[in-house]
Amino acid sequence: MTSRALPTLVVLGSMVLALGGLGARTLTTQDARRADAFQRAHALAAADIEQARARQALWLGTDALLARAGRAFELGAFHNALLFAGRARQEARLAQNQARLEAARYFLELNREALAASAIDQLSASLDRHDGLAAAGYARALGADIP
Repeated sequence: MTSRALPTLVVLGSMVLALGGLGARTLTTQDARRADAFQRAHALAAADIEQARARQALWLGTDALLARAGRAFELGAFHNALLFAGRARQEARLAQNQARLEAARYFLELNREALAASAIDQLSASLDRHDGLAAAGYARALGADIP
């Protein structure tokens, strides 16, 4: 090996090491972003699950979906982890909406004779739209004890 080739090899070797370190830092940054995104999605789903559980309306498979999201993330299946967490959140929110609709429907049936026709129409319209928030809010305004 000549004396000129040695410095060239040293420079090339240091460039390879530097680029390798840059790639590792980029990968670490990307992993950190993925972990942050998953933690946000997981926390949102867990909060909605707890609200549904407090209403005693949680669907049976929802907790399992959130656990499956955690396992998928641990295995490196980031996309699937986010899908499972999103699906768990959606199910928890749908369960809450269903509970509100059932409570408003029950209130309407029990109090139909005591309510004005316009109140019945408005409450029935929100029930027909499957808008649990509006139906429960309107039923509360009419005197229902809906959380």
